[in-house]
Amino acid sequence: LKFWEGMWEKRSSVAQVALDYCSAPASSTDTERAFSDGRREVNFMQHNTLSQTFKSEMAVGSWDGTPLFPDICRAVQIIK
Repeated sequence: LKFWEGMWEKRSSVAQVALDYCSAPASSTDTERAFSDGRREVNFMQHNTLSQTFKSEMAVGSWDGTPLFPDICRAVQIIK
C-alpha cells in the first residue's frame, strides 16, 4: 500500500485503482445475500434511480445497528 500511496501522490490513475482494490475490506457477505438486500432496497417503480442514490441507500442500510448508526428509527424521525 505504501508504494501505491506514493504513486497516487504523483497523480497516477493506475495507483488510484490499485489503492481501491488493495484497501477494499474483506467481506463475509456472500454474493447472493448482497444482491437480495439490494433488491429489497429498490422496488420495481424505481428503475430510473441514480446509481449514487442506490449506493447511498445500501450504505445507510448497512450501517443500521452498528455503533456508527445505532438507531435508524431516530434518523427517520429527524428526516420526517
